[in-house]
Amino acid sequence: MIDDHPTEPSQPHTGPQRGSPLRRRALLALALCGLAAIALVARFGGPGRARPSDPLPAGAAPTDTAADAREPGPMPSGPRDGAQPTTADRRAAPSFTEPGTAAGDRDAPQGLTGRVVDSTGAPVDGAVLLLVEGPGRGLLTTALLASRGVLVPPVARATSAADGRFRIPVRDLVGGLRADFELRVTHPRFAERLLGGLQLGTGAWIDIGDIDLPPGLELVGRVTIQGRSDFPIPDALVVAEPAGVVPTLTPTSGGAGALTARSDAAGYYRITNVGPGIVRLTAVADGFARVQRSGLTIAPGQDNRCDLELPRGFVITGTVRSTAGRPLDGARVEARAIGERVAAGATALSDPDGHFRLIGLIDADWQLAVTATDHAPAERTPVPAGATDVDVQLAPLPVVAIRALGDGAPLERYDVVLRAWHGSDESYGTVPTARVARVRDRDLAPDGTLLYGGVAPGRYVFQVGAAGYADTFSAPFVVEADAAGVAPQTIEVRMTHGGALDGRVLDAAGRALSGARVEALPGEFLDTPFARAFQDLVVHRATRAGATTGADGRFRIGTLTAASYRLRVSHPDHADAHVAALRVTDTAVTTTGPIRLQRGTLLHGTATVGGAPAGQVRVIVRSAAQPLRGDEPPIWFEAVTDPDGRFALPVRLPPGDYVAEACRIKLPGPLLQVADRERSKQEFRLAANEESCELHLQLPDT
Repeated sequence: MIDDHPTEPSQPHTGPQRGSPLRRRALLALALCGLAAIALVARFGGPGRARPSDPLPAGAAPTDTAADAREPGPMPSGPRDGAQPTTADRRAAPSFTEPGTAAGDRDAPQGLTGRVVDSTGAPVDGAVLLLVEGPGRGLLTTALLASRGVLVPPVARATSAADGRFRIPVRDLVGGLRADFELRVTHPRFAERLLGGLQLGTGAWIDIGDIDLPPGLELVGRVTIQGRSDFPIPDALVVAEPAGVVPTLTPTSGGAGALTARSDAAGYYRITNVGPGIVRLTAVADGFARVQRSGLTIAPGQDNRCDLELPRGFVITGTVRSTAGRPLDGARVEARAIGERVAAGATALSDPDGHFRLIGLIDADWQLAVTATDHAPAERTPVPAGATDVDVQLAPLPVVAIRALGDGAPLERYDVVLRAWHGSDESYGTVPTARVARVRDRDLAPDGTLLYGGVAPGRYVFQVGAAGYADTFSAPFVVEADAAGVAPQTIEVRMTHGGALDGRVLDAAGRALSGARVEALPGEFLDTPFARAFQDLVVHRATRAGATTGADGRFRIGTLTAASYRLRVSHPDHADAHVAALRVTDTAVTTTGPIRLQRGTLLHGTATVGGAPAGQVRVIVRSAAQPLRGDEPPIWFEAVTDPDGRFALPVRLPPGDYVAEACRIKLPGPLLQVADRERSKQEFRLAANEESCELHLQLPDT
């Protein structure tokens, strides 16, 4: 099956074109993510044998469209700014359902529980907890979507009760396997806490104990007219954004802990829940230009104050429509000053009538970059501050027709997703903004074709999945820039039943081993935190599937796409084994030789902090050598200590040389976790026929 989150066929678009400012900013975001990869591995690394489905981009909210004059008024009186992270410049996340209000939540088989406390151990009431997928789900895709203003919605949300306790139910885990999450905890009076590398298992409720929130620091100041400190600006929106080492790719969407404030009648603002560190402060008000202050250091025991003077500001208003004249709802309009050293621009979304309104602009010429679903991006430049009725027309992107045939007849039910083609028949690239379209007979034309719209010029293939067939890739096709508005080309995909892998699993004595899980993986697949962080760069042609051995130890995995594979074989009473370099072809069965599993060693032990047993310590056990070839897969497993400081790996380890490391999950940052791992590192060797091994990892209380 296609490994994406299915949607109804809504003509998914494919993102920015080459050369646009949006594309340049997206590439910059990807480069920054590459620089942060090591820190992310430390923060979010885990065994994670399957990742959660990619959440859908959320819908867009319109901005206000009240008329504006060229000359700014002295006091804010119009609609509030639409260019801050807490309002309409970003696509809004879907609404949440509080736990316990729906039958599915009450009956959820797995989730997280715990208690939120302050630094004295007293319970904290009303803390908002957001459970989100860690960036390992697709770091680069998440970064690109974030650069486009798309928020990744949380998996679940809860609020702490009067005793500080919370319960976060999770209804579904993809494939019934473990997955990595991060938990964000916010409160108006406390600094935000982020716990990374949390793991859930099917049917398990995990108690993560107490989460202590550090006291929030106050950031105060006054917003006045530039050059007139005696003239306050009321109702100015002030936003503080932490400038951490690791980018926040899954930001909260205006939750209880949002670092925002509005100035009062005297121009004073107060943000009460800022954490220590460096922040970027932005202020804007209707009638005034946006001002940004970077590099502010917030620390306890000092006067955290920043006064802001706003110069007179201007607006730009206009309409976004298609080249056919139809107003476009939810188009994103971003303004950047031309030839001016201005850190802060402005962003707005068009309303259902296509109108947009950009506020907080200085008196300069601006470049407008405009994007909309199913349309090619466009730019308008130069646009003077104060311009009204700016008309931006976007050309619709080409439409491609697809017809999926199974055994010669058009299929009426299948899943299809667009993939980038790089000239290789073994692997393809993702199109970050494309999502799986779940096709039903009602979506098809009488001849069985589906119109798949919003395809930017480029080279592609379609990946199609259907019951009873192997995932099948179309022949590569090219979409030209001038293909919009003409009859769409038709791509025909002839589904195949694929090939199969079969074999037999034995124990070390040669006896048949029943109940072993055999997973078919791409031949070049690596399951390490670093590889998972960049897993969305490549789409493997190989199908991920599995089977369980019977009483005779035999297995068969069918409907596999023709490709190169390797097998991972696991059993609760044995160490994993791998078989590499298996070639599957259509209509053929590839038989492996007997696969023997070694008994392996059970690893358990304790972790202490300052000599005392400590819970919620992440223990990482990895092979000392980290080979990069698929036939020599590295070993990487994790466990979390219980309240008594004890841990046990969920698998047996084969003989070999290993490294064990520990880090406190609750440390407020990945660099501190890296330091923990270095200080606790132990090297050890497991011998053949060693039934169990006990480790004791020690961390200093600093």
